[in-house]
Amino acid sequence: SSQCAIDSYKKVTQLNKRNSTAFFNLAILYEGRMYKNKDKNKKEFLLDKNSYFLAVDAYIQAVSISKNNPIYINNLARIYILKKDYVSAKDLINPLINPKTSRIADPYSLALLYKNLGWIKFQEKKLDEAYRLLNKSISYKQPFVSAFCLLAQTKEAQGRSAAQEWEYCFDPDAEDVSNPEVRR
Repeated sequence: SSQCAIDSYKKVTQLNKRNSTAFFNLAILYEGRMYKNKDKNKKEFLLDKNSYFLAVDAYIQAVSISKNNPIYINNLARIYILKKDYVSAKDLINPLINPKTSRIADPYSLALLYKNLGWIKFQEKKLDEAYRLLNKSISYKQPFVSAFCLLAQTKEAQGRSAAQEWEYCFDPDAEDVSNPEVRR
């Protein structure tokens, strides 16, 4: 069960307070508990605040130990986005995608970071910026659909057709198919 896994990772983090992987995995488990599906037919989620704060704390611990891990930073930014704390999320993402300060070359990490920044811009109704950033995310050709789903929403908000993006959004094998930002 997820509670057994949580208990195990908590023990690992108590025994080794420098184990960033254990903190990261603990955060992922808490994050999985954050969402309460409001309506099974719609992809609407309510946030469980206790699980949210536990996930944030565990991600912060992981990031403080492995300061340069873009996946840890991305995941922390992502749950800030879910809580609509766009300033904190941007503060984490922007240094990682700034060509002057970043050395990230990993396409997977870059795709996630640009997707999340595009998601923020979509939420802020900055549709042209969202469109550009989401297309940049997609250009890295990674195995997730959330950028396509967000791009479809962006294009529709711009009054444009998004049929092709919605097609990609329906891939049941994508690794992020159950994420809240994947709206159908």
